[in-house]
Amino acid sequence: MACPTEKTMPEIPLGISLVEQDNGFILRRKLANGEVTAINLTEEEFWGLRGAIVFWARRILSQRQAPSTGFKTIIVQSVARARVLPDAMRETVLLTIAASTGEQMTLEFPPHVAKFIADQVPGVLSEMSAGTWH
Repeated sequence: MACPTEKTMPEIPLGISLVEQDNGFILRRKLANGEVTAINLTEEEFWGLRGAIVFWARRILSQRQAPSTGFKTIIVQSVARARVLPDAMRETVLLTIAASTGEQMTLEFPPHVAKFIADQVPGVLSEMSAGTWH
């Protein structure tokens, strides 16, 4: 029997669980045979995982709700902020987008794709402001 002043580890539940610790979080998966897999996450990694889960959840729901009319479902993520930087090796362009809720995702583009986007955006904005978008 544990002494009342002694801290005991809480029982890890079956399935997936997430617990906060002093310097981040622990994501655990416990199987019925008792095997436990643990992944330590920093707070930054936690928020990145949350954003990825929201993105994939929307995609899964959109695919399940897709009409059988032959139209392809487009998954949209509203963006409140964006940041563009080169990668550490200066070989690709990194675009970090953030939703107003704080969810973030970073996309990586080869230079030719980044240039294509940069060349296309002014024309699209011009058409939108002129009311000629169709």
